[in-house]
Amino acid sequence: METNLKQVLEYTWKNVNISLDSMRTMFDLVRLVDAEECRELEVLDDGTLQFGRACYAVWDANHRCANCTSLQACHTRRRKNRMECYNGKRYQIQSIPVRITLADETVYSCNIELINFVDMSDAELNEAEMPKDERENYMVSDPQSACSVMQSRSTTRC
Repeated sequence: METNLKQVLEYTWKNVNISLDSMRTMFDLVRLVDAEECRELEVLDDGTLQFGRACYAVWDANHRCANCTSLQACHTRRRKNRMECYNGKRYQIQSIPVRITLADETVYSCNIELINFVDMSDAELNEAEMPKDERENYMVSDPQSACSVMQSRSTTRC
């Protein structure tokens, strides 16, 4: 159990946004997510929380991802990673559990999601659009491809 707690980052309402801003120089999308509520959230300058849009809205979906890394990170208190392919891009998603001490001294548990977008090659894009039974026999020529077996576009993402 102690090992899991070390993977939960601790912030205060005064320093969390500074940290998130520095992460934005390395990732395409950085956001706080309440995985239980399926909402993006923001820590305001007065140390309170403001809930935003549904976390899955970024994927043009209408419900939680089947393989939601933020929910997994929330329940295990460990970092979770995954690769997804959607709309011609490969997404690297990291979910990191955090605890934020707010201005009123309450501690709020949520996740930082770090997402990078990577353009896919034509071969990878064609494979993503193939029916599942055809994909199973198709090999991508790029051995470093993390999306050599992709889910269909109908799969929801968050």
